[in-house]
Amino acid sequence: MPSQFKKLAQARILILGSVMLLWSFVILVRLFDLQVVRHGEMMDKALRQQQHVVNIVPHRGVIYDRQHRELAISVDVDSLAAWGSQIKDPKSLAHSLARLLHMDPNEIESKLSSTRGFVWIKRKLEKPEADAVRALNLKGLEFIKECKRFYPKRELAAQVLGYVGLDNEGLGGIEHYYDSKIKGAPGHFFVLVDARRQRYGRRESSRFPGDDAILTIDENIQYIAQKALDAAMEATRSEGGTAIVMNPRTGEILALANSPDFNPNSYKATHPDTWKNRAVQSIYEPGSTFKIITVAAALEEGLTRPDEVIDCQMGAIVLAGHTIHDHERLGALTVNQIIEKSSDVGAIKLGLRLGDERLYKFIRAFGFGSPTGVDVPGEARGIARDPSQWSKISVGAISMGQEVGVTPLQLLRAVSTIANDGVAVRPYLAKSIVDANGKLVLSNTPQYEQVISARTAVMMKKMLEGVVLEGTGRKARLEGYTAAGKTGTAQKTDPQTGRYYHNKYVASFAGFTPVNNPELAIIVVLDSPEGYLHQGGQVAAPVWKEIAEQTLRYLGVPPELPLMNVARKTAPAVASAEVLDFESNEVPETGQTQATPDPVVPSNYAVRPVADSGNTGETRVEEEQSFRATANTIPVPSLLGKSLREAAVDCQQVGLELGVVGSGFVVTQHPVAGALVPPHSRVVAKFARKPERGAL
Repeated sequence: MPSQFKKLAQARILILGSVMLLWSFVILVRLFDLQVVRHGEMMDKALRQQQHVVNIVPHRGVIYDRQHRELAISVDVDSLAAWGSQIKDPKSLAHSLARLLHMDPNEIESKLSSTRGFVWIKRKLEKPEADAVRALNLKGLEFIKECKRFYPKRELAAQVLGYVGLDNEGLGGIEHYYDSKIKGAPGHFFVLVDARRQRYGRRESSRFPGDDAILTIDENIQYIAQKALDAAMEATRSEGGTAIVMNPRTGEILALANSPDFNPNSYKATHPDTWKNRAVQSIYEPGSTFKIITVAAALEEGLTRPDEVIDCQMGAIVLAGHTIHDHERLGALTVNQIIEKSSDVGAIKLGLRLGDERLYKFIRAFGFGSPTGVDVPGEARGIARDPSQWSKISVGAISMGQEVGVTPLQLLRAVSTIANDGVAVRPYLAKSIVDANGKLVLSNTPQYEQVISARTAVMMKKMLEGVVLEGTGRKARLEGYTAAGKTGTAQKTDPQTGRYYHNKYVASFAGFTPVNNPELAIIVVLDSPEGYLHQGGQVAAPVWKEIAEQTLRYLGVPPELPLMNVARKTAPAVASAEVLDFESNEVPETGQTQATPDPVVPSNYAVRPVADSGNTGETRVEEEQSFRATANTIPVPSLLGKSLREAAVDCQQVGLELGVVGSGFVVTQHPVAGALVPPHSRVVAKFARKPERGAL
């Protein structure tokens, strides 16, 4: 028996040991699974039970204009949250908060009752709201600092900048296009809670600000363009409008204005249609401005020359059974005059010489039918159908700017190609992106593409200059500067029927200045101007003139021509200098200050009386004699060493205008002190931060 008992005991011990060993093995495997394999998962689960995590949005990077003036910044504001577990009477609290926060009490009560944990009540409060709630000193409420986007210039360049949503995401313009760089890295707000969801501690992790964007936009030029466009919109009662100012040599956009505009600080209060960037998203038939492409293509292909005479058949031509009429009965015209007078028949005849394939080749070469590549979201491609889809009259219609769809920026790029000796440039809005330490993150540089020869571009420049001097663009003539451009008046199509309206047009003018050394390329487009005067030369060209003249003066571009309009009303000396902020003493692009040369009339400019741009019926004083040879003259005061304000006052007191180059104090002036000049003449003064050696 003892032997059997001993064997049984040994068996039981063996079994028990095996079970314990197996159980230990299972425990070890389970521990390995929990502590090693599923460590991350378990840790996350524990953290979710022990703490509540709230993302804290970082400061978005600042958006500056080209002179480092702030266009968009981030500011700290209070957001209101609550802990459901600490709210004893959600209904009463909801009614108290609703009155202060201008919210529906049922909405607040629903939030407070939905959870025992963390819940947002209202984010990014206005200061009076936060102060009023804080004064209640109610238990269970939590104020958390968040960042809110603020646009100090309100509507200025709103469609360019875009706007930012509640969760710090860019929703339009530069804010959206460069969102990944501007938005920064979020931080976290950790609230420690116990098993009953009661708070017992909190901590925060760091957040990192976004990168800063420096734009090509100049705040002052943007202001000039926006004000001129707004005034034109009001005067013509247009449905919409666009004005763009660009450097034709680099593609830098100096101003991009849209109307109607909106305040991005409160974008939700405006209709979404106002958020649209018409400059890159609106497609329209360009009308006569597109004749630039037709004529340039014919010249480039050697199919015509500027002085060739073409019979315009008294303003009528038949294509595939359809009669197309000019705006007036025009007979024999040179190619120069076809552009000047904007003859549809003349353009059609040149288009027929080119044929479908060659015309389409140049349409595509000038960039139509493809995005320009500008750095804003939502850019339209435009409409440029393949010749296989053309009808028998398409070559004629397209030659004069129908059956093709363009955006204002596409057309400005094409005009800039002429200005830039046949070289197209990619437009862009951001010069660079830099991080918080000033380190360069991204830099945009000009991208070039030869489209037509320099020889063809020079011929086109002269033709487009003729439009301003002799043709349909006379209201775009500038004081002191040469200019070239093309008018356009295109009928709009009815989206319901596909037929042209008889009383709705898109009026435009696109051009560049000065002609031989272009500093600016500008386009003005007005959608559906009302009234008898709706042509591009009548309503868009004067806006173009206003933008060009003010911008040239602001940039300190020396005048090329004498100021002929000596009969005009006296304006305060350098009135714009009192409003605009002159900060740079460098001439754009060269980085060099320039002395102002004597005004010289180019050989192709005849001095003659012209109609006053104010449509008063008056004419400017005829000047057959020399610029300085006038009966009444004024001695030029000495401006050397004086500030901008002092120089402006001195000029105003004697009846002269002040032209400004740079900022600081006057170091040179032209004409020199004591020179005799006619009343209302311009004295161009160069300013610098420190007087140059020998200047005084």
